[in-house]
Amino acid sequence: MKLGHFEDFSQALTHWSKYASDKNYLHDLSTDRTYTYCAFDELVDKAVTLLKGRGLKKSSIVSIRIRNSADFLILYFACIRLGAIVNPFPSSVSDVELKKSITFIKPKMLISETNLRSLKTPVLIVRPGEPGKDLESLILKISRAPASPVDPKAVASLYLSSGTTGDPKGMLFSNENIIARSRAVCEEFGHNSNSVHLGFLPMGHTSITDYSFLPLMYCGGTLILAENFSRIRNNFWDLLKKYSVQYVQTVPTVLFTILNTDYPARSFKNLKLPYVACGSAPLPLSTQLEFKKRFGIPIANLYGCSETGPAFIDDPRKKGWVPGSIGFPLKVHATKLFGARSKQKIGELAIKSKTVCVGYHKNRAAYREAVRGGFFHTGDLAYKGKGGRYYFAERKKDLIIKGGTNIFPGEIDEVLFKHKDVSEASTIGVPNEFFGEDIVSFVVKKGSVSEKALLQHCEKHLQFLKRPSRIIFLDTIPKTYSGKLLRRKLRQLYQKEYARTDSSTLKQ
Repeated sequence: MKLGHFEDFSQALTHWSKYASDKNYLHDLSTDRTYTYCAFDELVDKAVTLLKGRGLKKSSIVSIRIRNSADFLILYFACIRLGAIVNPFPSSVSDVELKKSITFIKPKMLISETNLRSLKTPVLIVRPGEPGKDLESLILKISRAPASPVDPKAVASLYLSSGTTGDPKGMLFSNENIIARSRAVCEEFGHNSNSVHLGFLPMGHTSITDYSFLPLMYCGGTLILAENFSRIRNNFWDLLKKYSVQYVQTVPTVLFTILNTDYPARSFKNLKLPYVACGSAPLPLSTQLEFKKRFGIPIANLYGCSETGPAFIDDPRKKGWVPGSIGFPLKVHATKLFGARSKQKIGELAIKSKTVCVGYHKNRAAYREAVRGGFFHTGDLAYKGKGGRYYFAERKKDLIIKGGTNIFPGEIDEVLFKHKDVSEASTIGVPNEFFGEDIVSFVVKKGSVSEKALLQHCEKHLQFLKRPSRIIFLDTIPKTYSGKLLRRKLRQLYQKEYARTDSSTLKQ
């Protein structure tokens, strides 16, 4: 099915409203409401009138902190149609974190479910699903705003990075950026007007944006939207079957939850789902294999950055597919491995593409450092394997150098995941007087396994230099809202809670 050519998402919505007016764009599971393209288009127009009436105009920054909902999507597309800059946050972000971000971003308005005391920024209260206080109640008697042209090169959205290695950056995306991303995803993932996605990842992050709700608007597909995965955990497979879902985007923590839920065997039979997509954080190979063995559905291990959008496709539908890699670059990208050595062929992955963000909010120096010679340097180490497939190795800043040997924490995590009683694992390097760095692994266990047993498990699978000197058990491993492991937080936790007790034992 041939894709259309749109310059911006206001234009795409207008197109589908005109030529597929009765086609469903959205079904909101929280309210059990369905929105056709025509009805959605009208609500977006009315929301534009609302925003204009509050003093917003082209280039105004609009911060949004409301839960996954039709209200969120209507406001998102209203900002694009107005020419404003939409700045989404996960609904779970704390007031303290939000105030800090708002102080940095300085938006013209915050749209939130609750007010924030001592905040100078005007706040519009919108409570999805609450009659009288939801968006549709606010715009019920408002007239539609006349459409105006959208500048393709203008900034359309501002997202804060996950901040896995330091303070988050405000990434600026133009209309051209987000259109290029969505077209590339539709072309290479095979999305079209018959596509149905199930979405539940937080809309304050780029994952559900780049993989689902924008591509679906581009190709005229349908989104089945949940507030979060917890809301649909028990009937996850039933929803896939009920709505004939063909694509679902997850993160590793969701897969761990699915694997730890007791589902009847009949619930995951006779689906139209060719695979489950997983991104935002490294996916253990053991999880891929276990999921396929239990549910009979392969996992596509996807790689991308917030700054670049989806970058690689690992497509289980392709002949010769083997789990474990991140697949092949999307055709819209040029890729390089900088600093790759002849033997290991591991280097820093860099991407040159029209999908790369156009800047960092108030931080030109950081953008110049990240984008050199037209290539965005991801900070991730990767290598190219057999058949041209790429493999993720590690975050560059997470590399452990012990006794002059480069050690990838992910390799140790993968060994720990092989143990039946390990639910989550994350390994860091810690200061050591003799080796320079030593290895400590943090584990969330799902059984009664001891530290001694896990250390013995590692001895069987890892050479001496790669073995952890200590296993620390936690109830949960810190992650970003998008599911990325925060090794930086683990290093801070180690220094605060465990460094003194290890000072003698880690000298060897």
